[in-house]
Amino acid sequence: MRQKKSQLLHSESTQLFNQDSLFMPHTSQDRTRAFIYLTLCATILSAVYTNMLDKHFAWTIVFAVSYPLFANGVAWLAKAQWKHKVSVGLVWIDAFVIGCTVILLQATPMITLLLFIMANACFVLLGSIVHYLASLFFLVLGVMLIHGSFDMTYIEHAPDFVNVVCALGVGIYVTILTFINQRTSVSLEQTRKEMHIQKDKYKDVSNRLAKYLPTQVWQNIFDGSEAKLETQRKKLTIFFSDIKGFTDISDRLESEELTALLNNYLSDMAQIAQKYGGTIDKFIGDAVMIFFGDPESNGVTNDASAAVWMAIEMRKHMKVLRNRWRAQGIETPLEIRMGINTGFCTVGNFGTDSRMDYTIVGKQVNLASRLESLAGSGEIYIAHETYALIKNTVLCEDVGAIQIKGFSNPINVYKVVDYRHEVGAANSFSEFEYNGFSLQVDANNLDKQEKVKLLNALKSAQSIIERKI
Repeated sequence: MRQKKSQLLHSESTQLFNQDSLFMPHTSQDRTRAFIYLTLCATILSAVYTNMLDKHFAWTIVFAVSYPLFANGVAWLAKAQWKHKVSVGLVWIDAFVIGCTVILLQATPMITLLLFIMANACFVLLGSIVHYLASLFFLVLGVMLIHGSFDMTYIEHAPDFVNVVCALGVGIYVTILTFINQRTSVSLEQTRKEMHIQKDKYKDVSNRLAKYLPTQVWQNIFDGSEAKLETQRKKLTIFFSDIKGFTDISDRLESEELTALLNNYLSDMAQIAQKYGGTIDKFIGDAVMIFFGDPESNGVTNDASAAVWMAIEMRKHMKVLRNRWRAQGIETPLEIRMGINTGFCTVGNFGTDSRMDYTIVGKQVNLASRLESLAGSGEIYIAHETYALIKNTVLCEDVGAIQIKGFSNPINVYKVVDYRHEVGAANSFSEFEYNGFSLQVDANNLDKQEKVKLLNALKSAQSIIERKI
């Protein structure tokens, strides 16, 4: 309870002294008013100190300090639909007060002119000729009312005529400059609002476009790269994958279920591809085409390694997806198959000036697609070029030389097994999947307590199986 009260007090105090609070000016009229009355305080103090005014006039300082707070509080408490009218009314009151002050202080023409200049700065901010003239009317009304009521006069010795003319010229210049600045400020504020609106629209459109373009391509366009029809030759690593048996299951599922399953699969595969820096070329039904090495490349060896590492993670992630789909009633054990190849391709923008497609073409692209078609369930087939680049980190089995359609000579094909450090005595990863049994263990990601719980669970499962044998 005490903590809640403390939070409530803190919230109230924060609200009281923030920018839009009762005691802080938050409009141009409020800020100008505060500046005028502070200047008036300084003027009165200087006049009293130099004996230009009697000391009993010092009481006006209290009014000059308190009135802006009162006026700002009225403007702050006014309802939204009345705020503009209240602000205009307060400026008229300011005009009347300044007119009264000039007479009450028995101000010299110089002080009168100074107050008139400051008042004009506030009047001009209203932005309307009618409101400006009304402000001048209330200023004169204050002068006439106080002068007629108290019969006060100015001091006997007026300043030199030339000084008065120069002061009037300065006053007119300041008034005109204030008016120009006010109109410029209004125009800049309107421009700022329009820029914010356009910026929000731009961000929204950018976010939408980012979903239709590869992340790397979208980033290049966002950075100012020109979109034009041009291509170049680069050594890339190309990846193809699809779900084996997807056609059969698509005949048994309703379109809504099939769409949900496919979007779920493609979403997870896309996240893995982005993790390894792959450029997603396109989705073709359940098939995915990804390449490494453009528009950004970490070197041919690193690009090939990233593609194979991505494929291994995708294969492992299919275990998670199958368990998820099984929980949704899809019992068919869907498997992914993949093909990877490294070679020179033509990459860039293809199409027309009005409609472009950023993609890759070439014989090496076709080879990667053929390897994916040859692979079995859960298998990753790679060509010799890719194998030569990743053989030090990934264990592969030699499938042999295979005659592939579209290629005159047989192609040496290899099947990816796993990371070399995950195979053999140092192997930390194990997985099994049978009807009624599924297991996926990565010992490196288990702490001591989790390992004990796993062993206990396996012992319990063992006793159940032994009773059934």
